[in-house]
Amino acid sequence: MNHPRRGIAIIFSHVVFDGDLLKREGATKDEKDLGEVLKALKFDVKIYNDLKYGAIYDVISTCKWTASLLPFMTHGDCGKIYARDHQYPPDFLWKSFSGDNCPSLAGKPKLFFVQACRGTEIDDGARVRVRTQSDGEGNHYTIPVMADILVMYSCYDGYFSWRSVQNGSWFIQSLCEELKLRSRDTDLLTLLTFLNRRMAVTYKSVAPNNREMHGKKQIGTIVSTLTRLLYFYPQK
Repeated sequence: MNHPRRGIAIIFSHVVFDGDLLKREGATKDEKDLGEVLKALKFDVKIYNDLKYGAIYDVISTCKWTASLLPFMTHGDCGKIYARDHQYPPDFLWKSFSGDNCPSLAGKPKLFFVQACRGTEIDDGARVRVRTQSDGEGNHYTIPVMADILVMYSCYDGYFSWRSVQNGSWFIQSLCEELKLRSRDTDLLTLLTFLNRRMAVTYKSVAPNNREMHGKKQIGTIVSTLTRLLYFYPQK
């Protein structure tokens, strides 16, 4: 991250879909806010809207040699997310960046953020009683091909992911706020823990006319094979 160009941030933003999937109202605010935050972090930001699966594959195949941060904002369900035309397994995204498929990114961080439902379960929440309170240069070594990948899902496996039609999704808005607040002095995994804290404590669904959807909560899930602490502004 000391390099003056951090890499490309490729944002895949889906609002409309073929078939009977609902339009993702509020997604354009997520796209705008996240793009601005990532540009401020010195990423070369590219935004792709409502791509079909084949086009997503083409973008990843073309850009994977330099990309390092990829948010996907779309509809999803258990074990799948949606392109404009049909579904696909999300692990297709990061497996394309593994050390054997993309040797130029071996040993470099590959970061994926997935804003999508992972099922239909809803989190009722639970009451909690709160108490206040260098590697040496010139070394060569082999690392696993799936090393240095981080994936953060907006919700736990099997659960619903919340989005406001006015204010955007809970997850992407929390990510933007935490990047603005902590990216200069906090490592990424710690920052994402604060993101989960923000989302868990600050947000609650408001649907008083629908008891089944009112007062619900959400928590993100992090899957990491990072082998170092990642700072956007490392100490020199």
